[in-house]
Amino acid sequence: MSDLMLDALQRAERFMSGFEDDETQDGVVADLAAIRAAINSAYFGPDLAASAKKLLAAVDFDNNGNMVGLQRMGGNGGLISPETTRIADQLRLALDQVGGK
Repeated sequence: MSDLMLDALQRAERFMSGFEDDETQDGVVADLAAIRAAINSAYFGPDLAASAKKLLAAVDFDNNGNMVGLQRMGGNGGLISPETTRIADQLRLALDQVGGK
């Protein structure tokens, strides 16, 4: 997301938050939730993608090892390593930042 788009979302969020408690304004709560989710995604989305890729690589290594020549070497025979568990925990934290469950 560009800086201009993020700035526009932040401005819209600030403006609309003034109407959040006004019961006569239909849809403001839902619109604010969508805007806030987009803002969070802009801040934390790159971290989330990087964390997911790192976890996938760790799981692949645990399961398959690395290719050395024409055969696979290393790995954990499909067992989850403590390092992979740590990386999974980092992904959980990144998901929490963007509102994932």
